Amino acid sequence: MKTLRVLAVGSDSVGHLSHAAVLLGALGRRHAVQASVAVPHDARFGDWIAGRGFDVRLVGRVMGVHREFSGRDLLRYAGVIGLGTLRGMREAWALLDEMQPDVVVGCGGRSSFAAMLAAALRGYPTVTVPHYALRRTNRLLAWLVDRTCLAREADVTAFPRALRGRLRVTHTPLRPEAFAPAERRAACERLGLDPARPVVACIGYSAGSPGTTRLFAEVARSIRAARPDAQLLVQHGKHQPVGEDADALAAPVIARPFFDDLVSIFPACDLVVSAAGETTLLELCARGVPALCVSVADSPIGPHIRTLAGDLERIGATVFFPRERAQADAVAAEALRLLGDDDARRRIGDAARSAADPRATEKVVAVIEELLRARGTLPAASLRPAVV
Repeated sequence: MKTLRVLAVGSDSVGHLSHAAVLLGALGRRHAVQASVAVPHDARFGDWIAGRGFDVRLVGRVMGVHREFSGRDLLRYAGVIGLGTLRGMREAWALLDEMQPDVVVGCGGRSSFAAMLAAALRGYPTVTVPHYALRRTNRLLAWLVDRTCLAREADVTAFPRALRGRLRVTHTPLRPEAFAPAERRAACERLGLDPARPVVACIGYSAGSPGTTRLFAEVARSIRAARPDAQLLVQHGKHQPVGEDADALAAPVIARPFFDDLVSIFPACDLVVSAAGETTLLELCARGVPALCVSVADSPIGPHIRTLAGDLERIGATVFFPRERAQADAVAAEALRLLGDDDARRRIGDAARSAADPRATEKVVAVIEELLRARGTLPAASLRPAVV
């Protein structure tokens, strides 16, 4: 059987890198695969993907700032972005010449642009993986790459008709563990929690932000005062709590910068306050965990949350606090209300399950295979179906 050489181009978040891991794993169940994952030299989570056994290559740099990137930022960092793109393309071309991949899969944001541009200009088969908000990077790359996967049907109309033959609606690929059966008691016991008491988790973006840490500290303080029986888990990212915030997140609260495997803690949770990205929120949906979604002002994930959380709220699958309403007292009050209403939490969880597509990974794999088949370079698949 011919080996399928795959280069996945990641970025600087666990969400993006988890897409790479999921797709490479699914391709590996269909084909003999030789895979590498490209991440920026200064990526903070390169160790996360390396720890999962993938060959990691360093290409380019993180572009811009670790917050929502505005039009003003684009002008401010134009010189840095231009020079960084040229350097990233040079490094990407060296890697492409070495690896000669059969397909290059873009799983990142703007930090993946240089490598994907380099691959497209060299004529390699290229596919981008969907994110739940159309960003400048994927809009621009859609003119260059062979296939652009989209998270929702509504996004198709955002592209000109000339490009629609290259578009595929696959929804967002998630880790298969998010859909697997799991017991609450076992999840609680792994975390040292009492399964007879309620569990509330506050989950932030993996890199975090000062505003996220502050919000979670205030929410935790309110919940601890009103519901001393509640057990709290907090992922605050790289911004450590200090002063009164550190006191609010002290034991018995389990507060960490980062939980290495969030999917494993979700079955323990009765309610989640999420300030994280789209991957985490969709994995909560897959698990059917009721969640409040909060868009924090200094977090870089605003567009993803506004788009996804708006869709979820319309079907009753979350309660959304946009930036203008994301005050800790309001978030805590709603969390306490839901914590006392089992039926409301059940309705939110049931609605959320419908938002996560368990076949999304299989659909993206099918797009990759379709492209390679059209190019005449698809290796013979094994007899096993693309189970995800």
